[in-house]
Formats: sequence, C-alpha cells, structure tokens
Amino acid sequence: IITSDWSSDVCSSDLASAAAGLTELRTQLEPDGELLLTAHVRFVLADTLEQVLLKGVPLHFMAEAIVSRHRWYWRDRQVVRQAHYWRLAYQPLLRYWRVWQSDQPLAPENGPVAASVASSIYDSLQEALTSMQSMQNWRIVNVSDLQKERRHTLGFRFTLQERELPRSEERRVGKECRS
Repeated sequence: IITSDWSSDVCSSDLASAAAGLTELRTQLEPDGELLLTAHVRFVLADTLEQVLLKGVPLHFMAEAIVSRHRWYWRDRQVVRQAHYWRLAYQPLLRYWRVWQSDQPLAPENGPVAASVASSIYDSLQEALTSMQSMQNWRIVNVSDLQKERRHTLGFRFTLQERELPRSEERRVGKECRS
C-alpha cells in the first residue's frame, strides 16, 4: 500500500514567492507495476534571483521523490529516492534563456556533465520557468520492488539548490530570503 505525503517543500523562502506551491500532484499505477508521478509546481523568482541570472550566474533546482516504508519502532526507512535536476541560465550575449535537465546532478559550468542531459532554449524567463514547473509521468518505482503488506509513503520536494551559487551570491540571496 502506498500513501501520499505531500509535505512538499516548494521552498518559498528560497524562491521568495508567497504563491509558491503545488498546483497538482498525482500518481498513476501502470499495468506493468510502474508508479508514475505527475507534478505541477508554481513559483515566481525573487528580484534578487532574477538579478543573479541576468549577471550570467546559473540557478540549480531539484525535484525529489522519496518512497519510505513505515516502521513503528524507528524512523521510516527510505526505500527509493528519485531526483531530477535543472540548471537555468541566461546567455547575456545571445539574449536567450537556457534550461538543462537531467536525472543526475548537473555539474558547475566547467565541471564534468551528467551522462544524460537535455537542454532547451527560450526567449523569455517566464517560458523557461514554465518548462521547469511541470513533470509528467515521472517513473518513481516498480511496486513489485516494494514489500507487500507494508505501508509506504511517497514524499515530494522541489527546491532551489543554493549551494550551487557562488559564495557572494549565496550570502546575498540567503540574507534576503531570511529577512
């Protein structure tokens, strides 16, 4: 049995939007036993983050789905963790927005790149954000891999990864988000 724990962290402090949150979150069980997740996240970037992007500094985001097995005697045990990563950047010389996405962490600009990376180019920031705010039929787990007769919980989180920002920008963004 899988229950849903939509204690979703759409980190409104990170994204600095009062309206940050999930607009849709649903699961679907395929005939072959695959559990699929569809999520629509809505957020607006803070002015500080837009300024960081306009300087050419990319922002990194992560969506995470965790399946946990309930244990009455201890904390729940994490059974499956799936993550999806995005890097959003503005190309000032070409005046376009670019979104990279992968199921593996995206390295900084000069580091090694994840094996399976897709990228798209957009004319506006709003178009780029819209492409990141929707996840369709994301494969989480095959239910045959879960223990039968046990209760499982699916949790979802979408966050801005502040640790990927340069130190000076990390402090400035963090300071504004906490005030």
